[in-house]
Amino acid sequence: MSFKAKTDFFGIAGGGLVITESNENKTASTVEGHNEKGDVVAYEVFGETMSPECTYVLSANASLSSMKCGEPISGTGDYNGKKFTLGSLTINTSAGSPPSVQASGNEIPANTTQSDCTYTLPAATLKMCHHAQILWDAFTLSGSGCYLQQANYTAGGTISRATKNGDTIAFDVVDGQLQVNITILQTGNT
Repeated sequence: MSFKAKTDFFGIAGGGLVITESNENKTASTVEGHNEKGDVVAYEVFGETMSPECTYVLSANASLSSMKCGEPISGTGDYNGKKFTLGSLTINTSAGSPPSVQASGNEIPANTTQSDCTYTLPAATLKMCHHAQILWDAFTLSGSGCYLQQANYTAGGTISRATKNGDTIAFDVVDGQLQVNITILQTGNT
């Protein structure tokens, strides 16, 4: 049995990160023409675009650095000639489960050279241990009997698109933010 290779739309795999899933999430718009009875007699598909997503797991400690939301990334393989941009990166860590990383973004115009409107994600080392992890010095944990159960991180923004006939002609990344959601178990009387 052979498996089709997963596409790393954002060039993140390597250095301890292994891609396990990828989805191109293609969408398109259609317009229809109807006759006097309401039957479809003509249609046109336009504005086809992709909003890819990728999932990664760790095979070793991974250094997460030099990632920029909004930076053009050239497609490879079946997607040669296309460009994509990273919109957000989600890192999930929890006690007793392997860490995972999800990346999502958008297809952008193939002729784009835009690279000055970006958000640089903070560097971090994600350990392959199956623990909840504190990244980016986002918080500190102290106190007797306090245990970090889960720490999930999302970094990125929203890809804003200018379109003509459904096709993206310009883009930018906006609404940049870092979000951290944690769960702490406290045992004992205090």
